[in-house]
Amino acid sequence: MLNEEMLEIILKKVLEELSRKGIDVNSRKNQEEKPIKVSFLGKDNLLKDELKTYAKINDNIDFKTFFESLEKADSEKLVVSDLSIDELVDLSQGRKNIVTEFLLNSKEVFLVEEGLEYKRYQKPEALIKVYDGYLQNLKEFGVKVLKRVEISKMFTKREEFSISGVITKDKLQKLSAENQKIIVKKGSKITSLADEYIKSNNIQLEYE
Repeated sequence: MLNEEMLEIILKKVLEELSRKGIDVNSRKNQEEKPIKVSFLGKDNLLKDELKTYAKINDNIDFKTFFESLEKADSEKLVVSDLSIDELVDLSQGRKNIVTEFLLNSKEVFLVEEGLEYKRYQKPEALIKVYDGYLQNLKEFGVKVLKRVEISKMFTKREEFSISGVITKDKLQKLSAENQKIIVKKGSKITSLADEYIKSNNIQLEYE
């Protein structure tokens, strides 16, 4: 059996080899400790100030901002706090702007539901239905439409849950796993309903 001194020597050699290859053994920890970088588009200053508690905010943008002009284009997410009817129509047609550029660069886009201008109206029903269709297009593009309070929860520190076996929607609901991180044990299976629940509730999965 190796003694403690020999183990320390081996560990030191392993760490030196990893360092030589450019692998930082603390990179995951450092990455988790860095604040999330978020671009903020809209006039909801209260929400913006709240998000500053959890994230580094870049609010010097508008719909005509080019993605490449953002600071190193390193914002991980875009939060849109309000959206006019004209902007909704443009987005639903896929016209190029900062929102579509975030989507095209595989970044996450979150839209505050209460900030949708057309939601202030209920009539004429036929026109509202058309706008609902435009909003559905955005969801299909990958835009996540959430309540204002849910947006705030997106950036709070995630709790971690370990889960195993058959993972069902009911099991996730009982865990109150919304906006949290779940470590999936080896051999576990996720049902289709649970998969939909995970995608719609901002649940982060990490496989063991």
